[in-house]
Amino acid sequence: MKQIKLKAKLNKNDDLGPHVLLKRKKQTFFLSLDRTSGKHVVEKLHSVIKSIGGLGEDGGDNEAQDDQDIDIPVPSFETNDSDDDEDENKVNNVKSSKNKIIPDIEDIILGEPRDRNDPYGSGFVKVKNMEKSLGLHNFAIMAFRLKTDEGDDFDVVEPTDAEE
Repeated sequence: MKQIKLKAKLNKNDDLGPHVLLKRKKQTFFLSLDRTSGKHVVEKLHSVIKSIGGLGEDGGDNEAQDDQDIDIPVPSFETNDSDDDEDENKVNNVKSSKNKIIPDIEDIILGEPRDRNDPYGSGFVKVKNMEKSLGLHNFAIMAFRLKTDEGDDFDVVEPTDAEE
């Protein structure tokens, strides 16, 4: 029998580094990294935040907002053209309650878990050397906060099962 040797070509994307979860309050960002220095992680996170239009000022804590009633204009089915224009203007004037901010890259503070085996239980500490590789593995959990956030702690909410 004839043996055939196959050479596998690697795509550029096949050699990516770890996929990391970056958390702030109830927000979670999933990043694919090609380098794992703290500086690169913050740059990538900042890029993602800009591309989605910013962070919620409350850090994603929308429970209080969910309970509030939102006035929704009710369309009328009258044939008068002027009434239709007024209804259309009412719909266009409804404003989103989601105020978003895009922080400066210098305002993002990266945190790593004290214990990688129990990131939520052990809490997070500020990454001191941003130039050094963080030694991240796939699905590592990191935290971030902004300089404008209250306190020096990383406020991360552990996800819960929806069935509980």
